[in-house]
Amino acid sequence: MPTIVEVWSRIKEHEGDTFKTITGLEFSYSIDGDSIIPSRTDWNIPKSHVEKLLERVPIKDTTEIQDVMGPSYLWGILNDKRISNGDW
Repeated sequence: MPTIVEVWSRIKEHEGDTFKTITGLEFSYSIDGDSIIPSRTDWNIPKSHVEKLLERVPIKDTTEIQDVMGPSYLWGILNDKRISNGDW
């Protein structure tokens, strides 16, 4: 399993790209320090929440990750093959 450093690097690499939520809603994101800012919101998702979910990937649906900020966006990011890179 890759470390948060590797996964965060992938996430940063795809800043501005289009991703989809589990329901097919398209979004992109920007990175501000250690936070992800989804294009459809005005709040930040902390890097620590990404790290927390690395222990649970692959994630089937958002019901199992309601304890983090932006579960729909994190599901879309972490389940995308550009980010998972075949590791989960």
